[in-house]
Amino acid sequence: MADFSRSWAARGIRSTKNIRGLWALSLVRNPVVICLIVTAAGEAIYFASFGIAVFTLLGMGFAQYQVTKIEEPRLHKRFGGNIR
Repeated sequence: MADFSRSWAARGIRSTKNIRGLWALSLVRNPVVICLIVTAAGEAIYFASFGIAVFTLLGMGFAQYQVTKIEEPRLHKRFGGNIR
């Protein structure tokens, strides 16, 4: 386990204080949420399900709220400055 954590630290992932330095976060606001939304939208199309489509739209609204009102203020407090 120690070798694993050192390998990540050597890449600057674990010890970074500049969140904009992480490649995925410099392109989108929240890459995990985008993957979940694309997956749910694909399921709605594949199964031709109106219920899954509505669930996906509600999830998009909740994700936007969670990122802008909960996650970003915490990141701003932790890293300071402009996190985008």
